[in-house]
Amino acid sequence: MESVRIGSLISELRLMRHLTRDELSHQADIGSKYLYLIENGKTNVSTKILYNICKVLGITVREFYSLYEIKNKIDFKL
Repeated sequence: MESVRIGSLISELRLMRHLTRDELSHQADIGSKYLYLIENGKTNVSTKILYNICKVLGITVREFYSLYEIKNKIDFKL
């Protein structure tokens, strides 16, 4: 379940920045198929890969997890 929520947040942030999956994966130095698996909760993301993704998205890993916690609290209340 956590993988799905993390992937969903990565996807949302990517779309907010008007990046395609190919653009983000290229800039984060990962395969687009791997990013697809991450965004769809089909695989776990390592700290190093999350760092690379966050760097491209213009946020820190700490900011990412803060957004993740906020999103989970909102989803929980709904």
